[in-house]
Amino acid sequence: MCRRSLFSCCSELRSWWLSLFLQQVGSVFAVCS
Repeated sequence: MCRRSLFSCCSELRSWWLSLFLQQVGSVFAVCS
């Protein structure tokens, strides 16, 4: 997964975490509204 370069691995991981986080926030807002 991370063998190409550390930078691309970090950016991929960050975007994955960001999408996961936004998904959680979206579901929380859907429940609270």
